[in-house]
Amino acid sequence: MIRTPPSPFLLVLMMLMLIGPHLVHADEQLFTDTLQLAEQGDGEAQFSLGLMYDTGNPVERNPEQAVHWFKKAATAGIAGACLYLGMKYAFGAGVNQDRKKAVHWYEQAALQGWPQASFLLGTLYLDLPVADQIRGCAWLAIAAEQGYPGAEQARRQGCADPSDKVAGKTKKLIKNLRQQIHPAGGPSATR
Repeated sequence: MIRTPPSPFLLVLMMLMLIGPHLVHADEQLFTDTLQLAEQGDGEAQFSLGLMYDTGNPVERNPEQAVHWFKKAATAGIAGACLYLGMKYAFGAGVNQDRKKAVHWYEQAALQGWPQASFLLGTLYLDLPVADQIRGCAWLAIAAEQGYPGAEQARRQGCADPSDKVAGKTKKLIKNLRQQIHPAGGPSATR
C-alpha cells in the first residue's frame, strides 16, 4: 500500500491541537502577570492592560476597563497611553466626547515627541468651535518636522492665513514648543 504524506493543512491542524492549549495558557499567564504589575503601579503594564481590554486580546473587549487603565498609565506619564486617551476623548470611544480632555492628553504625548500626537493635536485645534489657528498651525508644523505623513499638507491647507502677525506668532510658538518637547519620550522609547 502506498501512503501519501499528510496535507500541509492537516499537519498545521495537528500541531495546533498539540500546542493550542499551551498558547491559551500563555495568553492567560500574560494577562495575569500584566494585571499584577499594573495593580502595583507599573505604568507600562497599565498601558498594556488598557490595550488588552481595548482590543479584546487576550481578554474580552471592555472599553470602560481600557479607558480606566489608559488613564492610570497616562497619569504615570506613558506617552502611548496619553495618545490613546486623547483619541478616546476626541472620538467619544468608551468615554463621553470631550475635546478639551483630548487636547490635554494629545499635548502630553506630543510633548514627549510623538509625531502622531502632534498631528492630531494640530488638526483638533483647527477643528475646535473656536479654532486656535496659531496653536494648530504650530503643532502641524512640528508634526511635519517630525516626518508625520500628511502633516505638511494639512498645515498648508489649514494654515493659509497670510497675515504676518499670525505667521510671526506661529513661528514664536513653534520655537517655544520645540524647547518643551522631550524626544526621549517618543514612540521608540519606553516613556
